[in-house]
Amino acid sequence: MIENPKLRSAVETWLDPLLLTLLGLFYLVHLYPTLWWGDGPELLTAALKNGVAHPTGYPLYLVLVKIFSAIPLGSFSWKGNLFSMMCTLGAFAFLARLVPLTGENLTRGLGWRIGLTALAFSSLLWEPSLNAEVYTLSVLFFALSLWIGKRFLERPSLPMLLLLGAVVGLAVGHHRLMAFLVPGLALWIAPAFHDSKQRSLWLLPTLGLFLFGVLAPYSVLYFRAQGEPPINWGDPSNLKNLWAVFSAEQFRMDQKVFHLKRWVAYSVGAAPSPWQVSMRDLSMTPFRIWHNFGLASLMGVVGLVALAIRDVRMLLSGLVAWFLPTLFVIQYQVGDQESFHLLPYLVLGCLAAYGWAFAVETVWTRSKPALIFLAALALMQTVGQIDKLQTPPDEIVYTPERYARRTLDQVPPGGALFVCSDQWDLPADFLYFPILYHHHVAERNRSAVVVAEGYFTSPWYRETLERQGVAGNFFDALENGTDEVDVYKTDFKSYIRDELPKLLDPEQRSAEQAEHRIFLVDGRPYFLNRNTMALLAAEYLFPDLLKRPFYATAKFDSIKPYLKQKIEWKPVARVPIDDRSYRPLRGEPLPSGNIFRAEIREATGPQ
Repeated sequence: MIENPKLRSAVETWLDPLLLTLLGLFYLVHLYPTLWWGDGPELLTAALKNGVAHPTGYPLYLVLVKIFSAIPLGSFSWKGNLFSMMCTLGAFAFLARLVPLTGENLTRGLGWRIGLTALAFSSLLWEPSLNAEVYTLSVLFFALSLWIGKRFLERPSLPMLLLLGAVVGLAVGHHRLMAFLVPGLALWIAPAFHDSKQRSLWLLPTLGLFLFGVLAPYSVLYFRAQGEPPINWGDPSNLKNLWAVFSAEQFRMDQKVFHLKRWVAYSVGAAPSPWQVSMRDLSMTPFRIWHNFGLASLMGVVGLVALAIRDVRMLLSGLVAWFLPTLFVIQYQVGDQESFHLLPYLVLGCLAAYGWAFAVETVWTRSKPALIFLAALALMQTVGQIDKLQTPPDEIVYTPERYARRTLDQVPPGGALFVCSDQWDLPADFLYFPILYHHHVAERNRSAVVVAEGYFTSPWYRETLERQGVAGNFFDALENGTDEVDVYKTDFKSYIRDELPKLLDPEQRSAEQAEHRIFLVDGRPYFLNRNTMALLAAEYLFPDLLKRPFYATAKFDSIKPYLKQKIEWKPVARVPIDDRSYRPLRGEPLPSGNIFRAEIREATGPQ
């Protein structure tokens, strides 16, 4: 393709570094300067303060972020965002080397790199690459696994297979969904073991290293939990709790309840059929592919045809790697569907890149003038995707930082902040996590007591409260009940069969609202309603909290009927939170930004 030896050598040597530099500069210009909504603030707090993040704990991510934060540059939150970006760049470095720019591969390699830009500028990777999230480390493991697998296929050796087993094990240990990569990867490298009994013996130590890679990082969580970290999700200070974090037992239980609630709601006519919802999600797949890849989706079709002609085994392994996680996401109905589609989208991105490689190589061989058409298509593809990418404007990008900082500043030294919501189901990640980060990492208002309503069904939160001088016997009442609150111990199947239909049936729901009850489902507590939680909080948490100047992020009026003191919520501040000009946040359950002070009017009996 390039006849001049010096120019060819320069392309082979410098094209990849140049492309990665340009991509890195493009990402760096848009990198979030500080905290963002979501899990990022919690992950950063856990990483720096030796804590335990939400299941599955992500120990490898926490350790790597803390090591990366040693670079003497910028704030810790910015370095956490930078780590995500560097993982993405590392992934593209390994993906690019799958088709090196050497010899006969030059035209194919150039097409492959054009195709990879479709992945680089997909909205799927855009936001996770700009702020602290675990997903780009998964992308790095994905690319590294493919690169090592290709090296092994080219020259099979025991060290390379062991390395592959360890890396894939770490990938699965980091994010469980990466387990769906294993069958497709195994199918891809299977020819290396044909007619070789000696190589087949290599599989046993490789399996051992794989399991070690999955399990070993979790020892980090065990030792972290022995201390007093500000976030200690699940308290994995013993093997039982460590297994619960590793297996995401709490989230799996919640997800099962969520999933089966839909069936129960359907059975009482309160919701559409879950199968109907799944089919609707499946029908959205073409739209999601087009949204992420644009014109590159057409090259994915070319790649599919090319693989069917040239390499059926690679096609089958790719289909396995795409089909299994896609089936999981559609069937299991996880809440964060876009993120859980990461692995199948990565496979589709590589398929589009293969289509580009095939197209450029074929056109160069058979009809060089048609390269003009491919160049125009590549330009339209890149410009079209970049045009769809969004980053928040300045007035929005600093909102999580401003919300957390100003909220904590309203609480006087030694006061208490109750982080709650006007909405019963507002998740903690958009409400509490930015405050958590500023309280412990930025060490803002360290003498204040910060209590998060989102953890009131998590017994591990007892130690966090007690370290702040708040009695933890709330959780004794949660597990054992009181004279006014019954604990109904049941198993999962009985809960779904006997209780959920009553809670979802409109005719019975109003009667249930007046009751106070806790369901202890296989050891996992669920409040019947917010009033039940408020009654226990009034008796076991608020007496300690109201001894201090007391503030809340929402009017927690559910507590009033159960308090011994008469309180009034006085608004003291509001942090403006505006998401109207940033499309990806529309509809997200963001906090209101309100801050209230509780004023005690008079002592009374229970109202």
